[in-house]
Amino acid sequence: MSLAISALRGFSNGHQFAMSKTKEDEVRQGGNHFLASLPQITQIAAVSNVLYDNAIAPHIKTACKVVTYLSIPLCPLLGVIKGGTYKTFATTINNFRFELPEKLGNKTFPILPFKLPENLGNKTVTVLSYISAHLGDIAVIAIAIESIALVVIGNYAYGISMLAVIGYEVLDNQLGIIPRKVSLFMEEYFPVISCVGLIISNTILFRALGVVSFLQKNVSFQCFLQKKVDLVARQFTEISTPSLQELDGPLYQNKNLTFDQINRILGSEDSEYELNPAHFSKNISLDSLPKNHNFNAYLTLFDSIEWSQKFNLLKAKVKDDDLFINSLLEDLDVQKDLIEKNIPKGEEAKTILKENIEYYVEMMANSNGLSKERYLESWARRQMEKLVSTLSGDARFKGSQRDASDAINYCAKILCYLLSTNKAENQIEFEDALLSLAVECGDYCARGVKRRSRQLLDGILVRDNLNLRDPIKKHELRVLQQLQNLRLNIMEQAYQSIIEVLKLHSSISEDVHSFDTYRSYLALGFLPMTHYERKRIGVSDVLMWESYFTIRESMTNDYLKGINDAIAELGNIHSSDYIRRIINGQKNLTTHQKDQILELYYGQWSPDETNHRFNRLMLVILGVLQQK
Repeated sequence: MSLAISALRGFSNGHQFAMSKTKEDEVRQGGNHFLASLPQITQIAAVSNVLYDNAIAPHIKTACKVVTYLSIPLCPLLGVIKGGTYKTFATTINNFRFELPEKLGNKTFPILPFKLPENLGNKTVTVLSYISAHLGDIAVIAIAIESIALVVIGNYAYGISMLAVIGYEVLDNQLGIIPRKVSLFMEEYFPVISCVGLIISNTILFRALGVVSFLQKNVSFQCFLQKKVDLVARQFTEISTPSLQELDGPLYQNKNLTFDQINRILGSEDSEYELNPAHFSKNISLDSLPKNHNFNAYLTLFDSIEWSQKFNLLKAKVKDDDLFINSLLEDLDVQKDLIEKNIPKGEEAKTILKENIEYYVEMMANSNGLSKERYLESWARRQMEKLVSTLSGDARFKGSQRDASDAINYCAKILCYLLSTNKAENQIEFEDALLSLAVECGDYCARGVKRRSRQLLDGILVRDNLNLRDPIKKHELRVLQQLQNLRLNIMEQAYQSIIEVLKLHSSISEDVHSFDTYRSYLALGFLPMTHYERKRIGVSDVLMWESYFTIRESMTNDYLKGINDAIAELGNIHSSDYIRRIINGQKNLTTHQKDQILELYYGQWSPDETNHRFNRLMLVILGVLQQK
């Protein structure tokens, strides 16, 4: 029994380390060194935990605790230095003041008892940046040595189980040898075994975390518990937004209305109807959309465009791409030019590069013996090659393989659309889609590719439903997608408002992982989430979600005000055809009743009023609106 417990502990510790290393690699791939430094804290804690569990000397146990606690401020600090945002960070910390309430004297005091130096020497920056970039690799070596040492001293179960998990992580995420389906399976069930290891650990804290984590793996129980917590919280607060129970309720569409019901809807006032909470959480089904997994066709499509004649388009796209800017910073000629102009490394150098992007692109092109047009074209194509390689399975996405699976699915649908569309008639859309996939997805993590490819697919669905034949379903899908895009835009505006209040640096606020942190609190109850995204939300997240209710309330009001304008953007011709088809398809109406309703559409009110009233009818049919 003791061997089994020891093996589970080793497995749990190794799994926590492996997951944090995977997360670091995923985030660092996008160039965000600050967020990449946060998983390093978990890695150091895992390395220290092995020593703590197996050491006898008290001073070693104390040292393990000290190292773990010191890593909490030091790892992010190293990440800030590596990311080139140290000066802004130091200024913010030095100027920050805690303010005591008036009852306690209304005094202020700094966050630190000393001031951080606002400038660091180039050698110091180089050394600390190197440590930040390679701390995860050092931790891998350290925990591997610990595992081998445990086997040597006779603690076989602990050492071998931990070494096996870390070895699997190297084979899976570092080398990409493990088949993706196996990786998906392990991603689902490894955390369950890890939770058991936490439950039988030495400390009460880890046991409590293990129990909570284990219960979170049961989606049905988790949703039930979240709804109960939500209802209890509402008894002690003034939350006016819909509850989780209302949001997760079934969505009923009213496809067959009576003559009286239709007339009542058309003749009512807006105040008599409200948004149906259930429609916020319902995903638009993409299962019927065709796919094409011959991802090499992306390269053929990319090569069919004369990118060398579209320098301004390429320049505008790469200007705000962190990977491209970082590649410029790594060039020796660019570094020499920055040194000659006395421009320090970091955020100031990136700003200079973006402001003078054409000058530095030409410098890079000359050093490679190319024109600036050909240089950008070849760089974008290399990015597309990387994307095709990961989509085809020749290389492995960094990050969650569930995110990778979604990204592959979305890209297959986009490819099918691009192959079927008329390039001459949709040239701008065609070029933008290919360039966005190459530059914004090419060498990014699974989560980043998933997010951007879904945005592209959402835009395509509004314009064209990928060859859907049923005109009624086609228009309904366009409307629902347009409304979802409207909610996404409103949510992104709310996110920007939060960023302005928190005064986060753009290197953090614009990262997909930062956005997804707030997305959980803003999207739940406003935008549909995938099963995997919903599964990752725990009880603690629900409590945090409650605190954002005023923001969601404002978002909902903006959404209600913008619905008619959003539908109008789709064009009145499509709406007119839809109304005619949906009325003629009503089984509860006689021919005379159908004619009466269509007469209302063609002459009872002004054009704007007519569209407004029949939009209400359509939204009631789709379940977006309901009578109060």
